[in-house]
Order: sequence, then structure tokens, then C-alpha cells
Amino acid sequence: LTIDAHLKNDALTYLNEHKFEFLQAFVKVWDNYSMYVKLLDKMFDYLNDINQEPHSDHSRVGALKKFNEQLYPDIKVLLKERLLEQITKDRNREAVPRDIIKRVLHIYVDMGLADAKVIKLAAG
Repeated sequence: LTIDAHLKNDALTYLNEHKFEFLQAFVKVWDNYSMYVKLLDKMFDYLNDINQEPHSDHSRVGALKKFNEQLYPDIKVLLKERLLEQITKDRNREAVPRDIIKRVLHIYVDMGLADAKVIKLAAG
């Protein structure tokens, strides 16, 4: 199973099955993917140490790029809608899962989507 196939099939299917708890599901997918990437990094570092020859580069930056290219385009509209719904509820003093909102915002930053230029394009 390749990273691309996992993101397009497994992760996207899981998110589509959890439309009502979409933000929580998104955080879970991100956490699982991040752990997978960290384990890959450690494995390739270990192999590089043993063989003294560099193996393919599965850096975290490359993995984040894969996440942005393979999964994010399919979910960005729904993710933005659900996040804005929760923010609006919070502003109206309704109970919201603030920890999930914070996590999603941190994920935006981790994915490099907190750039002011990106935010302006999304808003406009």
C-alpha cells in the first residue's frame, strides 16, 4: 500500500464516512498520518546508519506535500465549512469542541496553509 493509495482510498473513505464528526475525523487522520511519517523517518534514518548509504528521502516535508496534494484538495471545502460553523457557534456562545478547533488550526499551520496569501485567496 503506497502513501498515495492510503490517502486517496483509506483516509478519504474514513473522512467521508464521518461527515457529522468531520473535524474530529480529520484530526484523527492527521494524527495517524503524522505518526506514520515519523516512523518512516526513523526507519530510514536507521537504514542509513547501518548501510552508510543514503536511502530514498521520505522526509516529513515531502510527506506533508503528499498530504496537501493527495487528500487536502478533496476535503478543503468541507473542512473550511465545518471549521467556520464551529467558530460561528463559538462566537454565538454555543458549546463547541475548542480543543478540536485548535488542533485543526494547528494542522493548517503545519501544512503551511496559514500563509496570509493563502488565507486571502480562500476568503476571496
